[in-house]
Amino acid sequence: MPYIAVNVSRVLNEQEKEELYLKWNIPKGKTVFALHSRIEEVKNHLSMVEVVNKMPDEYRNKLVFICSGEKSGEYYERVIQRINQYHLNNYFIFMGWANTREVLGIANALVVPTTKEGFLLTAAEAFLMKIPVYRTRTAGFDDQLFCNEIYGDDFMKDASILMDYIDKGIDQSRIDEAYKYAIENFTIEKMTKKTVNVYKTVLIEK
Repeated sequence: MPYIAVNVSRVLNEQEKEELYLKWNIPKGKTVFALHSRIEEVKNHLSMVEVVNKMPDEYRNKLVFICSGEKSGEYYERVIQRINQYHLNNYFIFMGWANTREVLGIANALVVPTTKEGFLLTAAEAFLMKIPVYRTRTAGFDDQLFCNEIYGDDFMKDASILMDYIDKGIDQSRIDEAYKYAIENFTIEKMTKKTVNVYKTVLIEK
């Protein structure tokens, strides 16, 4: 596992959430899934457009995807074109570049359908913000023990997984365990100590 560290972010209070809902025109009462990354092909935003298109209206109308990242480029235009093609504009909000704490602070879950990924920094940040993570089983999946698997290329399976989350949520004990795991492994303090220990070991061996 690489030595990557994150700051511990305070969970947003209700007033902060309310202000951000207004800022980005997020409908109240929806399950908010966050796609928090740059908008390019490897991040596979198009898969979530297909997933939402596969859902029955009763589920589709209960969710919204908030998408951070620069609103430009060929892949972004393809994503927008597909959303327009399926008439799904009400279910995707593009925020532009946005602060991680704000994005994760108003999300119910982080969704990462990436086709290629190592250690996922935003997953560690999500653990510390006490929200669940759904990600594809790429190279770094097993280093972050409390991620939930999605497929990225099986739209019906992923639709079923997200609909199940809308219906049932996720066990709070798993969220608490993920938070504890992140505190014990991914904070700047912990990673600094591990890095120092590595250098000490190298110096002793020399």
